Amino acid sequence: MADITNKITIHWFQSNLKNLSAEHDTYFYAFSRANKLLYIGKSHFTELKNEVNQNLKRLNISNIGLVIWVGYMFDESVYKNKLQELVDDAESLLIYRNKTQFNEKKTKSYRGRVPFKVISVGMPLLKKTITITTSSPLQR
Repeated sequence: MADITNKITIHWFQSNLKNLSAEHDTYFYAFSRANKLLYIGKSHFTELKNEVNQNLKRLNISNIGLVIWVGYMFDESVYKNKLQELVDDAESLLIYRNKTQFNEKKTKSYRGRVPFKVISVGMPLLKKTITITTSSPLQR
């Protein structure tokens, strides 16, 4: 039986600042403008709206023409005590493979679990499937 913690599926939908909720446990979000992915982040045990606003301010990103993508994992209970590690590794792999403009860390190497697969549903700016099968020389 395959280890379920080697693959996750993230379901994405478009939103904007006005429509963001104060929900907790949303896990992933991204910023784009003019079909260009700008930033990928995670929100774990924090309010999504506050997390997004803080990063927009910190990165000095204007909200004019900005699209905010929100990503959920369904059935996260199956991951049990590995959830935080899984979310961290998924964010790292998405940033590493997409090299977004405003992500300052995690663009040069991936330091998470191997093998690992992230499937993105509903997010046309991301590859549907991102897989890493071997450790990079920089990974430790």
